[in-house]
Amino acid sequence: MKKLLLFLKGPGIENFQIIGDAIPGNKLLGCGYPVRGTSLCMFQWVRHLQDGTRQYIEGATNPEYIVTADDVDKIIAVECIPMDDQGRQGDIVRLFANDQSKIKCGTRPISQENDKKSVGKDNLDKKTN
Repeated sequence: MKKLLLFLKGPGIENFQIIGDAIPGNKLLGCGYPVRGTSLCMFQWVRHLQDGTRQYIEGATNPEYIVTADDVDKIIAVECIPMDDQGRQGDIVRLFANDQSKIKCGTRPISQENDKKSVGKDNLDKKTN
């Protein structure tokens, strides 16, 4: 019965998430845990435009994606299609970056900038001592 259930459900990915801040120049990473025989995942990053259309981002077919100026004022998502060794596809998994909000041109929150400055200063002090 368990094998039948695996076959019926097909390959999948659990706990799918996007790691990284959706700010131009930053890298995003789509990742999760393969389940039910998944051996491969096909990725596609997509821009969702204001008029409701989707624009597949040319060449963005890896788990990693660098946010570009073209993404500003758009909503971006990653689509993942899990596959098994027999070529069976599971259900597509889609996840939006930035809590499904438009990408903003810009800056990091001030608290992150201050954290980076203090870390950099500490590292510099250690090197000079």
